Amino acid sequence: QQSVASFDKSVYNAIMSTLHSSTLLTPIHVTLTDNSSQAASHVGFKRGDNHFSLQIVAEEFDGLTVARRNRLIYMLLGNTMEKIQSLEIDARSPSEM
Repeated sequence: QQSVASFDKSVYNAIMSTLHSSTLLTPIHVTLTDNSSQAASHVGFKRGDNHFSLQIVAEEFDGLTVARRNRLIYMLLGNTMEKIQSLEIDARSPSEM
């Protein structure tokens, strides 16, 4: 599912591509929402700031703490994280759905 604001879609595309092509994670469900347009009214917002929320379900999250799930996402996104101002993550295993 996609929800893309009229901001830089290259970061959105990079996130989605990375999550779907990873050999460490096999997502069953991914929803990435670009919240950049909502953040544009925040004090200190700069053009090019990217704000996203991610909902992701994968077997690999089973038994992992929230912190480890988030670290796995950050590791997978690698250099793309440098282009993200804010990333809200909701990572779950299928048994938590």
